[in-house]
Amino acid sequence: AWSRPRYLKGVVTEIVHDPGRGAPLARVAFRHPFRYKKQKELFVAAEGMYLPGRPL
Repeated sequence: AWSRPRYLKGVVTEIVHDPGRGAPLARVAFRHPFRYKKQKELFVAAEGMYLPGRPL
């Protein structure tokens, strides 16, 4: 039987500096798995993340 891949590909849209937090945040946009829209999530920006359009 066919199975879907168990991961999502996203694109870094911006790097955000949150005052009071030690690390920068990365806003990442993902395609919604089953609806026609984009999901935006915040992650701690790992070393080496950059803009524009860094694929994850």
